[in-house]
Amino acid sequence: MVQAARDSEQAAKQKAAAREAALLECKTRLLLQDKDLLGKVVTDTVGNIEKKQARTYEELQAEQMEAEEVSRK
Repeated sequence: MVQAARDSEQAAKQKAAAREAALLECKTRLLLQDKDLLGKVVTDTVGNIEKKQARTYEELQAEQMEAEEVSRK
C-alpha cells in the first residue's frame, strides 16, 4: 500500500514535469515561428554566423587586430 502511494506520487511528479516541458516547447515553437518575434532574430543570427565562418584567414587576422586596438583604448 505504501509502495503504491509512492508510485502514484512519482507518476504524478513525472506527469507534471512532462506537461511543463511540453508547455515550454510549445511556447518556444510559437516564438520561433512568429517572424515578428524571434524568427527574424534567429534568421539574422544564423546568417551572421555563416558569414563569419566564410571569412578568410586574413580577414580573421584583421578583425583580431581591430579588436585588440579597441580593447587598448
